[in-house]
Amino acid sequence: VPFYKYAALPDPEGYFHNDTFTDDPAKDSVYEIEMYEDVPDKAFFSLLPNPEIIRMAIQNPQAYLKPCCSYTDDPAGKRTIILSEEGMLRKEQNRWTVYEKAKINFE
Repeated sequence: VPFYKYAALPDPEGYFHNDTFTDDPAKDSVYEIEMYEDVPDKAFFSLLPNPEIIRMAIQNPQAYLKPCCSYTDDPAGKRTIILSEEGMLRKEQNRWTVYEKAKINFE
């Protein structure tokens, strides 16, 4: 059974830290992290489907999308982000690194 945590953008080195995860979406939450008790060192993640986050991500893809998402189309002028594949995080000590970027498209 999965449980969920929420995270803001990763730090400048591209890591998420355990102590920054929240149990409920916070004002600065950008990603939803899907975790499993029986797999403590891996997790899945996706962009929160919050309209404000989507708007900011499309306006500033370098900061919001580039560290954790891969995409081929240009976000300029688009309104929605479609998740085609969740990303994967891998735990190293007390931090999580993006092992596989989430795959997204724009509409």
